[in-house]
Amino acid sequence: MVHAGLPEDGVRLQETFAGVVSAAACVYAGLPFDVIKTRMQAGGAGLRQTAMSIVQTCGPRGFYAGAIPALVSQVSENAALFTANGFAVRAACRWKLLFSYGHNGSAK
Repeated sequence: MVHAGLPEDGVRLQETFAGVVSAAACVYAGLPFDVIKTRMQAGGAGLRQTAMSIVQTCGPRGFYAGAIPALVSQVSENAALFTANGFAVRAACRWKLLFSYGHNGSAK
């Protein structure tokens, strides 16, 4: 017997999509800082000099060097994590409701 308050089973695409969107947001928001940090470590210059050097040599697109590999990595990781988390939360809710109401649907 399935209780009316139990969440539905299975994977929801909206959770996977949320993982993809969050990964893209993280990569595109954080990558410029990572590029500057990496170039500062390699070149030994300060923050302002490094940022100006990137703009002068590569233009604004230089801040997003290496975006594709980072995006592929983060999208696959976040999509899997968000999907697994949603599945686990629904399973935990199902178990909680199942054992709080008993197997026959009556409250304990």
